Amino acid sequence: MRVLILQQAVLAGQMLVPGVVVDVDDATAAWLIEAGAAQALDQPAPESQPRKRAKTQE
Repeated sequence: MRVLILQQAVLAGQMLVPGVVVDVDDATAAWLIEAGAAQALDQPAPESQPRKRAKTQE
């Protein structure tokens, strides 16, 4: 699974810095994601809700 590193982490003796994309096994990816150190890239991003615009008086 590909993940985007969000926080500095050490994996197998290698320092990973924020912004790096790495390919790791599913268990390692889950561990990094649960720790808040990574974000999954193989999954679609959650859909954002459209913002409501404030009504303007004309």
